[in-house]
Amino acid sequence: MDSRRKFVGKVAYSLAGTLAAGPARVLGASDRLRVGIIGAGERGMELVNYLRVCPNTEVVAFADVYSKRLDMLPAGSATYRDYRSLLDDRNVDAVFIATPQHLHAQQFCDALSAGKHVYLEKTAAFTVAEARRMKAAYHASTQVVEIGHQACSS
Repeated sequence: MDSRRKFVGKVAYSLAGTLAAGPARVLGASDRLRVGIIGAGERGMELVNYLRVCPNTEVVAFADVYSKRLDMLPAGSATYRDYRSLLDDRNVDAVFIATPQHLHAQQFCDALSAGKHVYLEKTAAFTVAEARRMKAAYHASTQVVEIGHQACSS
């Protein structure tokens, strides 16, 4: 049985493959999927490690409200204190949302509205109203969405 780490790595790899196989407009000029991380804490940085080994992917931007986290990030990446600014970044094709769970539904909807592909781990929504809003946002978009459930992988 796989460990959670291997499972999430496979999910990240699969998402990169899924997005890369999608419409040509998803890929950047250098044929690389450019990913933004919303939430640069422990989980977000773990996801970055999985993305680093995926072919044709590049982490290009980070958003976090905690400025000390942004100060510790790799040089050359765009950093934002407000995730909505990251969503406005035209250099970002997809986002991985790694924030506290109560923020997931709003950030998911905002990312789809901004035309970004989304990877999000559970818990996606806390209420039926949030879930309906997320479903409507998904159906109104043409973006690829992947919902991970890493706690059940082992």
